Amino acid sequence: MKATLLKENFLKALSIASKAISLKATLPVLNNCLIESKENKLYLTTTNLETGINIYLPAKTEEAGILSIPARPLLEFVNAVPEEKILIESTDESLTVSSGYYKATLSGISASEFPSLPKVSQSNKVGLQKDDLISAVLSVSFCASIDESRAPLTGLLIKGDEKETTFVATDGYRLSEKKIKGQGFFQGPLLIPSRAAIEVARIAQEILKDKEQIVYLSKEENELLFTFGEVEFFTRLIDSPFPSYQAIIPTGYSTQARVSLKALEDALKSVSVISKEGGFVAKLAFAKGGTLSLSSAAPQVGEAQVQVEGDVEGEGVSVAFNIRYLLEALNIFTGPSVSFKLTSPTSPVLLQDEAKADFIHIIMPIRVQA
Repeated sequence: MKATLLKENFLKALSIASKAISLKATLPVLNNCLIESKENKLYLTTTNLETGINIYLPAKTEEAGILSIPARPLLEFVNAVPEEKILIESTDESLTVSSGYYKATLSGISASEFPSLPKVSQSNKVGLQKDDLISAVLSVSFCASIDESRAPLTGLLIKGDEKETTFVATDGYRLSEKKIKGQGFFQGPLLIPSRAAIEVARIAQEILKDKEQIVYLSKEENELLFTFGEVEFFTRLIDSPFPSYQAIIPTGYSTQARVSLKALEDALKSVSVISKEGGFVAKLAFAKGGTLSLSSAAPQVGEAQVQVEGDVEGEGVSVAFNIRYLLEALNIFTGPSVSFKLTSPTSPVLLQDEAKADFIHIIMPIRVQA
């Protein structure tokens, strides 16, 4: 192959393609990026066998060709080149990258040894607004488990109908559900690895920056394809049933409280100084009438208490939480206040963002000795 291209375009495409390369690849070829030059475009492909990325960029192609090259050294060399234009030329076994006085030759592996990405038909695809998709993924993904032995809980559940599409994630201790506008969806729910969903959101944010565009989803057997801009992102679906979560969503409550988001975050961060020495447990006491008291204690360290003004309706109740879970949830809240709905010290607690009627967060209390 022989092609000339701009460093800025090449570097951006390589950076995106590298997101599908595993840091612990078992096969040398999985460390590589498949590069193909044809018809005034350069195509880059990477995969870790669970996810895969195709991305193209404009180039002046003089000779067609295809070869897989170690992605990390190529990315780092291109990043170090000061010149604007880059020339790439390949033989059967290597790729030479040159720009001005800079030149590197990288050993390659034949394209025939590079794993093929799945074939996913786009004849039946679903379109979601880019901003809606990004918001939904970021609103729920932090609740997904990182424990690979609990495969269904490492995923994001996506289900939809003609009116809306729902995203859900849970690790068994907390759960988030976010609904966005939809225009139909696939038959049956999808369970996507959370890491793949997060990468899609990040890449879409970068590629479709300042653009109101659609992200298309296409499904074939156990594979899902996201298409947007010049990117195709493939991911294998999780082939395990997601827990039936609707039963834990509280339908009634005996206590409802509304508290300033900023005041609550400040109070939680204050008591976390002590709680991190005692298992990150903090007790929230909702007093009938309006005061929320936060406290935490740790043996041989001490204790901390903070009071926050609020609006409490119903019975007074005291509940213990993992303070990290609370802070992570509040990190995605955007409204001026947070609503708590509770029934008892041991029942699931419903949190709602005043600015997001289409979002709910549920957190399980921690049982502590009185």
